[in-house]
Amino acid sequence: MASTPRNLSSTPSSPADESRWVVQIRALVEEEVREEDMKTPVSIFCVPRPMVSFRPHAYVPQLFAFGPYHHWHPQLYDMERYKLATARRTQERLRGGGGLGFEDVVELFEKREFKLRCHYHKYLDLSAKTLAWMMAIDTSFLLNFLQNNYSDSAKPEFLRDATPARTLSKMIAKEKTKLGHNMLRRDILMLENQIPFFLLKKLNRLLHPSKQSARVQLSKLLAGFVRDTSPFKTPTTQNGSDDAGHAHLLDLLYRSIVPEYKQLIRRHQLKIA
Repeated sequence: MASTPRNLSSTPSSPADESRWVVQIRALVEEEVREEDMKTPVSIFCVPRPMVSFRPHAYVPQLFAFGPYHHWHPQLYDMERYKLATARRTQERLRGGGGLGFEDVVELFEKREFKLRCHYHKYLDLSAKTLAWMMAIDTSFLLNFLQNNYSDSAKPEFLRDATPARTLSKMIAKEKTKLGHNMLRRDILMLENQIPFFLLKKLNRLLHPSKQSARVQLSKLLAGFVRDTSPFKTPTTQNGSDDAGHAHLLDLLYRSIVPEYKQLIRRHQLKIA
């Protein structure tokens, strides 16, 4: 089980901070927690500072912050407008599909606050409402990225509304779009930028008429993401990859590349036989 309140030895900077800390801790202690949430392991760690100092570009996002670790960084906050635009589109889809609003997503995430905090190694000095809004907006953007790039009907962004004439300006725009796509994908795979996978599943479920259709669609998106991102050809299928117990997208990619110990033993036994 993850220990939710981390870094509690940090000294509050003001009486207001102390009061907020007490409110958060009291809420966590008194909250009725599902048994399954109690077993949630930590999966999103802070990279040791010496490693970050040595190779910051390998560990620090350059365009987008996902989740709480880098959310308030000034150099990344300019991109919030793109995430908010995606949140508005998500709200339109929710209203068109069943009359829900974006605040319903926030409330759903807020109800799973304990499980959400358990995924993070660092204590999150945020109220439940702030954390839920932050994660709802970021999850919406991440799901939209997957849908735009890896759904059955998706085309690379630079091919949308394209005409047969390949002018120089279009070729330059294409390269810029590919560069932006690669930089965004790189940020999505940062360890400190991970979003707990169960949030992605919950939002995706709200956008589909049935649990089965939501599961199938998300499986296809994830399979496409792994194929596009993995440095190797992987055996990832479109069936069941969204409910195989992965913690987040980086965990999914890692497990698709590195076989589990049981799989290695089984392969070894087959060779002997």
